[in-house]
Amino acid sequence: MANIIIPKFPKNVTQKAWDQFYRWTQDEQMADKVKSNSYLELVKGNSKEQGHHRKAIDGLGECYAEMDSRMYHRQMQNDPDFWKDPSNHKKFFKDNSKYLNEGMKV
Repeated sequence: MANIIIPKFPKNVTQKAWDQFYRWTQDEQMADKVKSNSYLELVKGNSKEQGHHRKAIDGLGECYAEMDSRMYHRQMQNDPDFWKDPSNHKKFFKDNSKYLNEGMKV
């Protein structure tokens, strides 16, 4: 997870400086989104190559969603019991459908 930097600007900061700061923050957010999507593509691609994509496994069930470990642990940072609550699953995958495997719905 990226560090959050909050600059301590003097009171007389020009609009140009604020605009530049805003552009830097936007670039960082876009870079984070691109990196996250790249990790997700790797995870889903590896799963398809290994041949267990969407196969039902006795005793475990069916793989209906996949995500990289960063996203999994990010949710656990906010709430250590996040993945134990089925209502959290439903809300998370409703808001983040890109993690669901093809043909799966919330």
